[in-house]
Amino acid sequence: MRLSSMAASCRTLSHARIYWTAFVGLFFDYYDLYLFIYLDRVLAGEFSLTQAASNGLQFVGLAGVGIGALGLGLLADRWGRGRAMLVVFGVYGLGIAGLSLAWNLPSLMGFRLLASLALGAEWGVSHTFLAERVDRGTRYRFAALLQFAILGGLLAALAKTLLLPQLGWRGLFAVSLAPIALL
Repeated sequence: MRLSSMAASCRTLSHARIYWTAFVGLFFDYYDLYLFIYLDRVLAGEFSLTQAASNGLQFVGLAGVGIGALGLGLLADRWGRGRAMLVVFGVYGLGIAGLSLAWNLPSLMGFRLLASLALGAEWGVSHTFLAERVDRGTRYRFAALLQFAILGGLLAALAKTLLLPQLGWRGLFAVSLAPIALL
């Protein structure tokens, strides 16, 4: 194998690894974001939530996304995108593990906030990480392909419909821990 083709092969692998890390992270972010919405009634029944409490839980999730994007995005500028992504994955893992073990409304809200902070940070950090490490010729294509991560929402709908009776709502959240451990 010639040196130039070896170098091209390494670059391709590196680009693919960068893309798939960003994609898998975003895919399961969307999965959890949508899963929380799809499980609204299930969680309301489990925790005897009023409509106001249920709305508050959804608000905490959306507010966390915004705060996470700003706060952890600023930290990514200081620490670097790679380190920030590791922190984001760690925070996300803690939030999702906590959601799957939540015992009352305050714990559910707290872990929802923690997971949502990571969800918000993941979007901006992963896109920037990809843009900084992929050459100009493939950057746009990878960024466009990264948008397919929204299909995590479809997986959440399928999981709720097909797996909720077998795994329960806690199991549906816990499923997200496997790709986080892989990342």
